[in-house]
Amino acid sequence: PFVRAMIQHRRMREGSILQALEDGPASIAALTAKVYAGLPAGLQGAAALNLFAHLEDLVQRGRAACEGSPSLTGRYWLA
Repeated sequence: PFVRAMIQHRRMREGSILQALEDGPASIAALTAKVYAGLPAGLQGAAALNLFAHLEDLVQRGRAACEGSPSLTGRYWLA
């Protein structure tokens, strides 16, 4: 049950990221503000790193794109 719940959570987060990318190209900071709205400031850095990990995967699978290699300072959009 724990693993199934974790997989479900990751899929929901991925859906939120893809939905945020529908608004057009965005930086990780902008995406973090959308996807993690209301998150305390002290957790924004960890959220940005988690979002970056999702974006690396989405770029690799061809669902998102960026200029060059994925990076923390890059801009991302739907592929």
